[in-house]
Order: sequence, then structure tokens, then C-alpha cells
Amino acid sequence: MKKRKKRGRPRIVGQRREPNGR
Repeated sequence: MKKRKKRGRPRIVGQRREPNGR
């Protein structure tokens, strides 16, 4: 799993616990 920066929306809400937009 690559470290995806906040670029749009989270692919998997659960593994990527990051406030993407929220």
C-alpha cells in the first residue's frame, strides 16, 4: 500500500484514517 497523500478522496475509509475533505 503506497502512501497516498490527500489528493481527492480516501480509497478505503478504514485503512486510510485521514480527514480527506472532512
